[in-house]
Amino acid sequence: MKTGMSTGGPHWRPREEQMTFRKPRLSRHLKSMLMAASCSGLFALGATPASGQESPSYSAEQAATGKTIYDRQCVLCHGAGLDDGEFGPMLRGDDFLQRWSGKSVEDLFHYISDTMPTAQPGSLSPDEYINVLAYLLSKNGIVAATPISLAAQKTMTLPTTTANLGMIAAGVKLPPNPAARPSPLARITPVTEEMLANPSPNEWLDWRRTRDAQGFSPLKQINKTNVGKMQLAWSLALSPGPNQGTPLVHDGVLFVHSFKDIVQAIDAVTGDILWQYTYRLPKDVTPTPKKSIAIFGTTLYMPTSDAHIVALNIKTGAVVWDKGVGKGYSMSGGPIVAKGKVIFGTRGPKPIIVAMDAKTGAEAWRFSTIPKPDEPGGDTWNNMPWEARNGGTIWTAGSYDKETGLVFFGPAPTYDT
Repeated sequence: MKTGMSTGGPHWRPREEQMTFRKPRLSRHLKSMLMAASCSGLFALGATPASGQESPSYSAEQAATGKTIYDRQCVLCHGAGLDDGEFGPMLRGDDFLQRWSGKSVEDLFHYISDTMPTAQPGSLSPDEYINVLAYLLSKNGIVAATPISLAAQKTMTLPTTTANLGMIAAGVKLPPNPAARPSPLARITPVTEEMLANPSPNEWLDWRRTRDAQGFSPLKQINKTNVGKMQLAWSLALSPGPNQGTPLVHDGVLFVHSFKDIVQAIDAVTGDILWQYTYRLPKDVTPTPKKSIAIFGTTLYMPTSDAHIVALNIKTGAVVWDKGVGKGYSMSGGPIVAKGKVIFGTRGPKPIIVAMDAKTGAEAWRFSTIPKPDEPGGDTWNNMPWEARNGGTIWTAGSYDKETGLVFFGPAPTYDT
């Protein structure tokens, strides 16, 4: 069974939560670039806590078990001391706590389980991830007390500093984070057909900005006289692997698809992660890079490596619907939205182009890129039997001509006819 994970809510199910990302310093940016080749950017992610949060707690037995797991799974990247790893960021001290200050312990748990170990994210049991989390808390000066559990962590908040932590008992009510920044998702607006047809200069609503695939931005603030003076504003390490997706931009929010079927909503000004959704692939499916995601109304449309489209609420990352086209297909392109339909092409023995209803995911039609002998174009394959015909893969997203109402896809050639 496939499940998706969006940070927040019950574990192993789609969850909705607004996530935040603390803007890194340049030195952290360089470290994150090293991590991208070997470890993901662990512990750069957190979330605004709910009211009524408490100080963290765990048992000494959980921390001891967690150390054993850490030494087996995590020490290579993050180091034996949790702050001396060659590839991973520090997991102890004020630097770590400041990144997570005021954030929910549950969010830290979900981020660990979504992304670690790097080679096999989600491969440990929930109890193993809880024990690793307990070990991290112990190494950050938090005193052992009552055991931490999947339920108990929901009301726990990480402190800002290791100073005087011995004076805070488990279960103490903590005030809300005074430094919380208003999320741009609070003011995000639905994307209309007119906006897709004539996007604002400040918007990037399709993988090539406009649906006729021009890939041109009319903005003029950056030019040859000032491009050499640009400086880093913020950085974020994506999931390790071949990341090919083009981010979308709407109302100050970046929507980014990364390898292993992860989508993030990011504050374009600060780099804060507002929410994250991770799709769980079947174990026999190999992840594929994608080139596009799509947005329409209040929904973001995400392609998956097993040829599903997952519709996500743009404000929360919660799953609206999840539909696939059948076994044996995969995807490397991505969707385009036109006339209320989400349209995309696939890879597979007999690739197809499919249209789904944008509101419900119901399939409207499908088209095979390899015609049968009695279908239009079927007589151009040198009399090869349909079963032996191959090629026709759709590697990229399509384009759309609003004047004719046609979508265009470029299939790959056949290889042996």
